[in-house]
Amino acid sequence: MQYFKIGLIVLILLLGGCEYRAQRAREEKRVGINGKAVYVYKKDDQLWGIYKPEYNVYDYQVFIKDDSVMVGGIFKSLIGVTSAKFLITISNPSCDVIVSDDTRGFKEYTFQPKEKGVYEFKGVIEYDTVRRPFEYKFFVE
Repeated sequence: MQYFKIGLIVLILLLGGCEYRAQRAREEKRVGINGKAVYVYKKDDQLWGIYKPEYNVYDYQVFIKDDSVMVGGIFKSLIGVTSAKFLITISNPSCDVIVSDDTRGFKEYTFQPKEKGVYEFKGVIEYDTVRRPFEYKFFVE
């Protein structure tokens, strides 16, 4: 549980910036492009991030900053793993591999779309002897 709390603090700083100061105002459960997901808002009603409950568990967490991005903008995700040794293989929207540096915490993934459409953010987290796939979708306008 201690690592989850540390990871959550790192997530707050990376997604919300220092101005966030742990002031999440509200969470809304919605059904949309990602099925059932939780949208987290700051006090000023700006979207802080999105997560699917099935990808927000003790061993790992996968968050996306938003489910819509402008062409040329940046899609952002944070992936946290409680194990110090892990491998994250991203298969969509680009092929990337993120390897742990023997520390627990969150790793950032970014992608800059060049065309409009619906994109998949898809990958697999591997740690210990476990493989956990994840998938989100996002619009590019």
